[in-house]
Amino acid sequence: MRSRNYEQVEKLFQRCLMKVLQIDLWKCYITYVRETKSTLPTYREKMKQTYTFALEHVGKDYNSTPVWQEYIQFLKSEEAHGTYAENQKIQTIRKAYQQAVVVPIVGVELLWRDYSAFEQEVNQAMAKKLLESVSRQYVHTKRASVEYETVTRGLVRGGISTPLQGTAQEMQQLQIWRRFIAWEKSNPLRTTD
Repeated sequence: MRSRNYEQVEKLFQRCLMKVLQIDLWKCYITYVRETKSTLPTYREKMKQTYTFALEHVGKDYNSTPVWQEYIQFLKSEEAHGTYAENQKIQTIRKAYQQAVVVPIVGVELLWRDYSAFEQEVNQAMAKKLLESVSRQYVHTKRASVEYETVTRGLVRGGISTPLQGTAQEMQQLQIWRRFIAWEKSNPLRTTD
């Protein structure tokens, strides 16, 4: 990307993006779209599509918080002219927050705090009702997020897969991975899919 060889970059994204659901790669993709499409008249729509596409694929990843935050800030930065456009903007931001705060991600409590402040700013009378409608899911998600952090503490994710040699470090990693898999199988979010 630095050398502006966009044809090669696009080929790389086409080949890898859907196969490698890794946050840093997807953040790189978002940056690429932002840098290469910023002069288009449909730039804002293209960026919305890009964020939506990214969040559909990696939005449930524990480390997807920066993508959610960028997306929400992007939505907030949009200019709205007229009551209808302002209401549409509010609805879009609300929907993004409500999707984000029910995913067990790093710092979900900070997103919840931002969401609460957003609702208070928009309409104090309606804020309590809107927040209550999502709060039970949020509390469950926050608990799952804390459990996830506990279960995966010490897990090395970027290691190269090689046959086990029986070292103490390998056995420790194996134990952490088994604990993580067992936790995942327990369905801590009580999802049906």
